[in-house]
Amino acid sequence: MSSERLLNIVDRQFNTLFYNESKYKNFLDIVGKFHGYSIENMLLILSQCPSASKIAGYHTWKNKYGRKVKADAKGIELLAPKTVSVYVDKTTNRVVKYKDVTKDELQRALRAGLVERKRQQKGYINITVFDISETDGNEIDIEGINSNVIVNDIDKLCRVVERVTGIKMTLVNVGDEFKKSGNEIVIINHGDISTIKELISKAIDSFTSKLEFKDEIYSGEYNDTEVFSVSDIDRLVINTSITYIILNKFGIETDDYNFKIITNWANSYISTKEGKRKLKLLVGYIGKIADRLLIEIENEYGISINMIEENNVDTIREHLAEELLTMLEANAARVKINGGGAL
Repeated sequence: MSSERLLNIVDRQFNTLFYNESKYKNFLDIVGKFHGYSIENMLLILSQCPSASKIAGYHTWKNKYGRKVKADAKGIELLAPKTVSVYVDKTTNRVVKYKDVTKDELQRALRAGLVERKRQQKGYINITVFDISETDGNEIDIEGINSNVIVNDIDKLCRVVERVTGIKMTLVNVGDEFKKSGNEIVIINHGDISTIKELISKAIDSFTSKLEFKDEIYSGEYNDTEVFSVSDIDRLVINTSITYIILNKFGIETDDYNFKIITNWANSYISTKEGKRKLKLLVGYIGKIADRLLIEIENEYGISINMIEENNVDTIREHLAEELLTMLEANAARVKINGGGAL
């Protein structure tokens, strides 16, 4: 399937994502499982294999995990960024066009520190990954984040939330006296799941209330770009979605979290080009904030529960090698047909 067709699938999935509460929750489940992936690839997973739990490339399954992809496996097609080398003028921060300079001039500028070499995305290449259900072989211990572990050591969760949000969190045992200071959030520790729910919910509400929403959120950084306004309903959807993702990941009951407003909320944006762009940015924020929290939680509790195959260099190389092999085979055919040098 071409990259263009995959992007069309992404667009269709996004357009239907908010049709009902059930479909939106299915998407949030995917975000929790594959939070290190781009929104585009999460939508492709949702489209092709919504029940996926662990995914990796053919050689990663074979060489790293001792599992073989089944002969009848269909796989999941994802998009990986295709990058090219460019030279950027350090003064103007613009890409140097090869037609404007000679090779020698470019090399002199590079040695003088006037330009720098960078990688720039230029389209996509397709990669195929496989869910664990499409493989056989060695047993894999699929760990999850156990809510009981967190309840028994909830101080760790406080540290994670403080690192990600910059908000001071204080746990107080039931019956203890306390004095709140400044913007500190005080949580009564009941020693059960309700403490986790309150901690996550209040922290995310406080964090997003102070966050400037900008129109570029990739690479894990908020770049210096135009700030866009976020309504109270926007924040409600964002906060509820992130809280749902985190609690669902802990295996905590989330039936009391509903998204009945999701269709009307999305319809207020999706009918126009600018509105759809903003909606994508808002959904992107949901994914990025959840990703930051889950990565820190996994690190703090010593749990590795995702195979972030999108960034797996071996998988990208595998597909680039396939492309190169096809080019070499085509070139050899030309040589044979022309009875001489390669074209």
